Amino acid sequence: MFTSSSRWQGDNYRWDFSDKWAETDEDYGSDIASQYFYEPYNSEIKEATLNVAAIAGDFELRTATEYLFEFNQDGNIGPYIFSSTEQSDHRNLKLKLRDGKQNFRRVINDIELKLHPDPVWNFDIESGAAKIRLDLRKFKTQDISIAGGASSVNLKVGDLYEHTSIYVQSGASSITLSIPEESGCEIITTTVLSSRNFDGFDKIDKGYYQTPNFDDAKNTIKIKVDAAITSLKVRRY
Repeated sequence: MFTSSSRWQGDNYRWDFSDKWAETDEDYGSDIASQYFYEPYNSEIKEATLNVAAIAGDFELRTATEYLFEFNQDGNIGPYIFSSTEQSDHRNLKLKLRDGKQNFRRVINDIELKLHPDPVWNFDIESGAAKIRLDLRKFKTQDISIAGGASSVNLKVGDLYEHTSIYVQSGASSITLSIPEESGCEIITTTVLSSRNFDGFDKIDKGYYQTPNFDDAKNTIKIKVDAAITSLKVRRY
């Protein structure tokens, strides 16, 4: 066994890592690494898409920032690779694990994201055994897609954008979605749920639900769930 330590730093990233490598996969990744990325903001960016692959551990977003995007991670998986591309006034941000696959006996991974509140945001998230907590009430959200085997998903959206679409394709044990009471909302689900809670919704058809104000509301939220999950809650606040 040997131990290696390193510190990498550039204009918009930092990586501090101390790792003990062993002969067996079970011991790999026993120490904690810290990573930080950011993407500068400029007012020409009208829309942004965040694509995140291979999430494990705790994944949280609830805070705004002066940058377009900030990423903080402490964990024993990684490193994550960050890339940014632009097309006209749209910025695409991608995060993925460098090796694509991690095999640890015990995963420790705490990720905190921060976003700028001005652009319209889209999210494409592929998760593993993760707890995902996204508080998007401060942000304009257009499309949200969550796929994978997350252990739980807790998502809150606001009313800062006219039309929001949420698609969950996951084996999560539980999904809780919180939406503004003033927004019209519809739910389409093709899965058999052992537990569901859709307070304030009318059942239109099998697997199809709507709030009474759906046709008249200024803002609408469309939710589609195609997942083998234990419970699904949609709360109006």
